Amino acid sequence: MMWFDEQIHGEEITVRQITSGKPDANGRATETPVDHVLSGFSVVPVGSEESVGNEKVITSRYRVSGPSTDLVRAHDRVLWRGDEYKVDGHPRSFYGAFPHTEFFLQLDRG
Repeated sequence: MMWFDEQIHGEEITVRQITSGKPDANGRATETPVDHVLSGFSVVPVGSEESVGNEKVITSRYRVSGPSTDLVRAHDRVLWRGDEYKVDGHPRSFYGAFPHTEFFLQLDRG
């Protein structure tokens, strides 16, 4: 039996993690993206704010909840519905009757 309602937790997200490899000819570590596709998540907007300085930036935040996982880490990138988000803060796992993981996503647009 699944703990979540598929109508609420029916989103698929892709967690993009960067692995560092051997340095290249210029001494910089090579980076390789590794994608992990996860299903059964809910993605809900929790607010946005606008900052106006030298340029206008709109930051949107979303709360993500779904099955328990230790794959998602702070500052990972998450692909969802065609946009790339940054994991904002450290994901939290909850245990007990309904084990699950929650975290926030941030999207900056200028």
